[in-house]
Amino acid sequence: MSKAWRHAALVIVMICGGAFAGEEPLQDDINPLLTGAEPELRAEAAVTPPSAPGFASFFSDASLGLSSTYYGRARHVDNGGRGVPSYTDEIHVNAFGQRADFRSGYVWGVVGFDLSGQTNLGRGNGWSEVLLHKESGVDRSSVSLSQAAVKLKFGGEDFGLDLRGGYTPISIGSLGTSGGLFSHSYRGMEARLRYKRTTLGYGWADRFRNEWDDNYRKMYNRWHQNRFGNDDGIRVTYVHSIGLRHEFENGGFIDLGVGEGRRYRRNMQAVASVPVDFGCWGTLTLTGYGIVARYRENYPFEAGEDRETEYHVSTSAEWKRGRWTFMGGYGHTRAPNSREMQFRLTAWGNSDNRNFIQTWGQLDDFVWDGQNVAKTGFRYGLGDKLCLPGLSVGASYMYTWGGRNPGRPDKTTGWELDYFAEYAVPEGRMKGLALGVYAGHLRYRNNCFSGKQNRNDVKVILSYSRTLEKFLRMRK
Repeated sequence: MSKAWRHAALVIVMICGGAFAGEEPLQDDINPLLTGAEPELRAEAAVTPPSAPGFASFFSDASLGLSSTYYGRARHVDNGGRGVPSYTDEIHVNAFGQRADFRSGYVWGVVGFDLSGQTNLGRGNGWSEVLLHKESGVDRSSVSLSQAAVKLKFGGEDFGLDLRGGYTPISIGSLGTSGGLFSHSYRGMEARLRYKRTTLGYGWADRFRNEWDDNYRKMYNRWHQNRFGNDDGIRVTYVHSIGLRHEFENGGFIDLGVGEGRRYRRNMQAVASVPVDFGCWGTLTLTGYGIVARYRENYPFEAGEDRETEYHVSTSAEWKRGRWTFMGGYGHTRAPNSREMQFRLTAWGNSDNRNFIQTWGQLDDFVWDGQNVAKTGFRYGLGDKLCLPGLSVGASYMYTWGGRNPGRPDKTTGWELDYFAEYAVPEGRMKGLALGVYAGHLRYRNNCFSGKQNRNDVKVILSYSRTLEKFLRMRK
């Protein structure tokens, strides 16, 4: 491929929604208003091929998505007694992102092309994970093309094959795409064979671009990607994954995945979600998730360390009745090699994962070696009472115990409290406007857990998105 193809990614949809059991979570939870790309891709694949004849459908059935997002964050940490500067791991950022996302129609109902560009403007101290980061301690603005993908579609609604390749997000099996203001992306491809409510998919990629980077880089077994004068990383030549998903009519689903980072790591995972309707008493949704993984020969082991099988399991129960939603969950992790469970097929920062963790928090996923976590939370839609439909508030509390303290003989306990308010305009001319405020507090016993220090965090996110359907069609 030529260098002109270097910038790409399928930008994902902005919606307002919670992160409770039945929903597929955003893996790196930078922006809770942002959902994963997979539901959008499935929706696109399910539509009937356009009726416009020949090449004309490329333009006449095209859509243009426009969005703007403000992201502000202040994360304060307590580094007392750690022997590092007081500001280490703190984040202070104000960022403003804009994107334009062109999606063509399908020529002869078969082939199309998607192209998008984005700007992430602002300045921040600390690793914001949304602005351009070059290891200088200060994050800066960037402008990039973020998608250039060819798409093919064969068959109809009940049975068909969908292909896309180039620079694009991938969400198959255990290989996924996260995002901040917008989306990360890969140089790769994915294929989906659809039969009614069942999808069998395969994804493959050999390069990856974080949102905080301006280049598609080779993948490595080290987080730094050999970017900052480090040259000890061994290349992971490609990642790939196969996945099977079946969705039930009542909203439940089963999702299976097997993935590999070439000569670095293999994993397999399964998740099942089952809603039970109790009529006027509400709906109970039970969800269970498990992943098993093992490093291979290109893992940078410490002296005398053996490769061991690692796993994470978490379950949740969600009760929804009227405006109220309550949830409770439990999780356990064993990760002797990773220390903090690794869900990716490369080292952190070199690719994304597609996890379904049921007990995560805003400041910690609670997936350290030996760690147990219990979570409880609620959401309440109070908008109708205030004449502001679309307004909701909520909170969650996580308590953790048994986590092995890296580099220390003891185990640790801790807790996290998160709370939020979200508002999304449900209809009218301002539909697509959403505002969210998210706060979190993380504490470990005596602030002596070497894996993560005590933290306070607040995010403010304001976004507006609009899609112009068939905006190039001639009007009679």
